[in-house]
Amino acid sequence: MKEEATYRELHEKRQEEAERRLLWLEERYARFNDEFGDVRSDVRWLVKTYWIVLSASVGSLISAVLSLIK
Repeated sequence: MKEEATYRELHEKRQEEAERRLLWLEERYARFNDEFGDVRSDVRWLVKTYWIVLSASVGSLISAVLSLIK
């Protein structure tokens, strides 16, 4: 009986600790989303980077073709 009570107390403590950690994690996650939510939705930099890389690649391809023709 005494071992069963000790087991239950230990189980309750572990459960309380898990709930406390889960609440802490949820709070941090909510704050993270608030702070970085606009960064995820702003992908203009990605589009600009894509066009820069694409134009550089096309320019290099045209230069290579012209150098082969000569």
